[in-house]
Amino acid sequence: AASSSVDPSADRGPNVIVLSSAGKPIFSRRGDEEDLIAACGLVQAVRATTMEDEGLGCGDVRSLRAGDTTIVFLTVGALTLLAVSDGDDCLGLDDDSDGDDDGDNLDDDVDGDDDGDWDDDEDGVSDEGEYYRDTERETEAYLRLQLEYVYSQIIFTLTDQVQRVFRRSPNFDLRNMLGATDAVMRGVLDRAGPMGNGGSFLTGAVEAVSPIPHEIRENAGRAVLAACDGNSDTTLFAMLVVGDRLVTLVQPRYRLHQLRPSDLHLILNFVNCQPGLLTNELWFPVCLPRLNSSGFVYAYTSCLDSRTGLCLVLISQQNTTEQFALFRNKAIEIRTKLGLRPPKGEGVIRIMDNPSYSGRRKKKPPRRTLDSSGGDDDNEGFDDSITHFDDVAWQRGNASDS
Repeated sequence: AASSSVDPSADRGPNVIVLSSAGKPIFSRRGDEEDLIAACGLVQAVRATTMEDEGLGCGDVRSLRAGDTTIVFLTVGALTLLAVSDGDDCLGLDDDSDGDDDGDNLDDDVDGDDDGDWDDDEDGVSDEGEYYRDTERETEAYLRLQLEYVYSQIIFTLTDQVQRVFRRSPNFDLRNMLGATDAVMRGVLDRAGPMGNGGSFLTGAVEAVSPIPHEIRENAGRAVLAACDGNSDTTLFAMLVVGDRLVTLVQPRYRLHQLRPSDLHLILNFVNCQPGLLTNELWFPVCLPRLNSSGFVYAYTSCLDSRTGLCLVLISQQNTTEQFALFRNKAIEIRTKLGLRPPKGEGVIRIMDNPSYSGRRKKKPPRRTLDSSGGDDDNEGFDDSITHFDDVAWQRGNASDS
């Protein structure tokens, strides 16, 4: 069975606190209620002192540093988020790392590769099995990136209408609306932090399942494309995922309507935080902040193969029983085309454990549109009749046989 690359731990990574402009606690990664209330009061006092003192002329607080402890603030409307990082809860960088953090922007091109490793060991662990520690700890920009994802996860659940709620009622307790989403916000912190798969977050990319034979990826891509092509008016996105990794993605050609990497990370995180995914179909509203932060779209998820953890995610702008029934039928159709026939169907897609794959291809692979860096390659000889399925963001309409 597939397993996520995240190793969440309650004692690792920075503590993150979210509070309202009235000082009411909303979320805390660690700590009990009394400590959280005290911390919120202290934060509001520090911010008020700096903002009201015109002589300082520094405006709102962005960060504080005291010894080995770094506190980073992010204020968005009525919400204030802060990350507290000290020497005991951070994974330092290898000596070969330059300490630079280019990840303060959530979005870049989806290139499908994860080249954000920080050391030559590729896993953040030295040859002796000990974590390297650095006196600089996590950079301010990296901590702010994690705060941006926590805020985006709140918008993912509630849309940006939450700001309007606080304008009407500053003392509103947002925890009543968030419900049981603490695990989802902790999940995105686990994944974006150094203990998880921070490289893909830092590089603005999404990791693809690799290596798998190109025939398998093509078979999966054609099945999803064929199932969704006749319902393009109601199907916004379709994807096959394993854990927090992408197998293939169908999305519109128009770039402004495509999924941003940050939104895709939020989807993958939410799906992986659902304990009933392997045995139940899920239908839930989500907000994609970089696509449209003011409204919901509706996601259907179904596990096609519980052994490998292969899951199908279909997203529509319509919230109707007819759309749910349509997606359910499409999931059955895709499962059948992939040879994953319940209850004892032996799947042709073996994502994580495919011992028969030796790296040799039985036939000539289709032409690719990626250059060595993972970007688009506008080759004059590109055959538009061949669908390119190894591109993480492959698009509709490329396959003539669909």
